[in-house]
Amino acid sequence: SPPVAIRWADRIDVQSWYFVVRRVRSWVPRGWLCLACRLSQDEQVIVPYAFVSPSVARDLPQWAGFKELISQQGTPGRADPHQARLLSAEKERWLDGCELRAEDFADLIARLDERLAGWPG
Repeated sequence: SPPVAIRWADRIDVQSWYFVVRRVRSWVPRGWLCLACRLSQDEQVIVPYAFVSPSVARDLPQWAGFKELISQQGTPGRADPHQARLLSAEKERWLDGCELRAEDFADLIARLDERLAGWPG
């Protein structure tokens, strides 16, 4: 797919979320968090994410802007529109997301914090 370019000077829409890793993975301990954000501008979309410890996550600027994605397993179809939007963004992350090292993700969040006055909204 063609490269995606986000222009800092123009409006960027941001959705940010996290979920708790419930099962041990070879590279991610149980209890760590997957942090993700969906950046969109015009038709351009990029979904960077990282796996981090809860203490690292809480130290990020704008940590309060990350909403928890609640597992849909075993939950009858109670349609929470906010969760539905997060679930849709999570599907994009799963299919086309770009994993970053924790420190690179933290740097990205710091840059978003500096440049986007309305985030989190």
